[in-house]
Amino acid sequence: MTRFTALISAAMAATFAMPGFADVTPQQVWDNLSGSLERVGMSVVVADQTQSGDTLVVDGLSLVFQIGPSRSVSEIEQLRLVGQGDGTVAIEIEPAIRLTTQTRIDDELLAQNTGLVTFSGLGMIASGEAGRIVYDMGADQVVSETKVAATDLTPMAQLSTMTLSGFTSQAIAEMQGQDMHLQTTGSAESYAANMATEAPEGAADLRVDFTGSDFSFESTAVLPPAGDGNGFDAMMRNPNGLTAAYGLGPSTMSMVSDSGGGSFALEFANQALAFNLDLRDGVVGYDVTTRGNAFSVLTGGLPPLSGSAEVADFGLRMPLVQTDTPRDMGLTLRIGQVALDETVWAIFDPGQALPRDPADLSVDLAAKGAWTADLMDPRSMAEADAAGAMPIDMDSATLTSLVLDALGARIEAQGEVEFQQADDAPVPVPVGAVSVSAQGVQGLIEKLQVAGLLPIQFGTMATVMLGTYAVPAEGADSYTSQIEFEQNGGITANGQPLR
Repeated sequence: MTRFTALISAAMAATFAMPGFADVTPQQVWDNLSGSLERVGMSVVVADQTQSGDTLVVDGLSLVFQIGPSRSVSEIEQLRLVGQGDGTVAIEIEPAIRLTTQTRIDDELLAQNTGLVTFSGLGMIASGEAGRIVYDMGADQVVSETKVAATDLTPMAQLSTMTLSGFTSQAIAEMQGQDMHLQTTGSAESYAANMATEAPEGAADLRVDFTGSDFSFESTAVLPPAGDGNGFDAMMRNPNGLTAAYGLGPSTMSMVSDSGGGSFALEFANQALAFNLDLRDGVVGYDVTTRGNAFSVLTGGLPPLSGSAEVADFGLRMPLVQTDTPRDMGLTLRIGQVALDETVWAIFDPGQALPRDPADLSVDLAAKGAWTADLMDPRSMAEADAAGAMPIDMDSATLTSLVLDALGARIEAQGEVEFQQADDAPVPVPVGAVSVSAQGVQGLIEKLQVAGLLPIQFGTMATVMLGTYAVPAEGADSYTSQIEFEQNGGITANGQPLR
C-alpha cells in the first residue's frame, strides 16, 4: 500500500463516519463518470463493457472532444470499476491515458500533438450515492508527456513533460435538478515541467524548465445536461459556469534559446504564484499574481542583467462569444518594487547620477466591445480576416489609472474615449480625452544627460517638447497635459497637434 492509498483509506474512514452515508455501485459510478464527461462536450465511445460480480470492465474507452476545428481523442485501454464490499468502488486505469489532438481547416492539418499520461502508486476510490458521488484520488507521481509534431504552418516540433509528485485530489459530482455541480480540490508536494523545441534549420532551439512546490487547486463548475449543443460551449455560456484557483509555493524557471546567431538565457524565481480563472456567461476572466520575484537575463556577450520585483500581477477579462451588444472587458497590470542589482547600475551609471529607488508600474484599463466573429472558432475568425472586417466592434474604453514611478519621476494618466464612426475612416475612431500629470520629468532629463545616457541635443529637444505639449502645474518640476482624440482622427496635446 502506498502512502497515498493510505491517505485515501483514511478519507474513506472519515466518510463512513458521516451520517447518512450510502452505498454506490460500479454501474452508478460509471454512469456518473461518463455522464459528467458528456456534459462537458465529450463523446464517450466504448468498444466493450462487461460485468462480472462486483467488477465492471470497460474496454477500449475513447473520449472525443471537439472545439471548432480541433479534435482531441483520449484513449484508455481498460477501465475497471471494482466494488470493495463496503459500499465504495475502486477505479483502476490500465495502463495509461493516450491523447491525440488534431486541428484541421478544410482538410488541411494545422497542428497535431500526441500525449501519454502515466501514474505511479495510483489509488482512486468512489463513494457516496447515485446523486452525489465523491472521488478520492492519490498518486505517488503523475507524468504527462506531450509531443507537438511539425507541420507546414507550425514548423517547430515540441516535446514537453509535466510531473506532479505526492498528488492527492477529491472531486464531488452532485446532481441539482438537471445540472451537475462539480467541485474539485487537490494538491501536490512538487511540480516540474520542461519543454524543448526542435527548430527547423536556421531557427533557434528553445528549452524551458520549471519547478515548484506546494501546488494546490480548487474549482467549481456547473455542467448543463448533455445534448445542449457543444458541452463546453454550453458550460461557458452558463451564468454559473466555471471558477478555479491554483496556487504554487516557491518556484524557479529557466529558459534557454540557442542558435548559430547567438544565445539567450533567462532565470526566474518567485516565492509564491496564484492563478484564478472565471469562465461564465460567455466571458473569461483570469488573474495571475506573483510575489518575491527575482530574475537574471544573459544574452550574447553582454553582462548579465539581474534584479527583483516584489510584486507582479496581471489580469484580463474579455468575452469569448459573438454578441450583438457590447460586453465588459478589462486589463490590469502591476509590477511593483522593481530593483536592479548594483552590478547592473554600475554598467550604465557608475557615477550614480540616477536615483536607485525601486520602480513601480500599474495600469487599470476597462472597455466595452462585442465580437463580430466567434473567437472560439478559428474558421469564423479566418473568414472575418479574409473579408477585411474587424473581428471586434469597440464601444468605449476607460483608462481608470496609469502610474509609472521610476528614476525619480512620476507620470499619471486617466481618461476615457468612445469609438465613433467617421465618414472617411474604415473603422470607428476613438473620441475623448486623457489627462496626464508628471512630476520630476525635467530633473530626469538632466540626470540622464549627466549619466551620459541622453545626448545634449536630445535632452534639449525633450525639454522643448515638454514645454510645447504640457503646461506647468503646482509644485516644482510638475506638468499637466490634456490629450484630445478628435472625431476626424486627429490627436492634440494642450491644443498642439500630435497627428
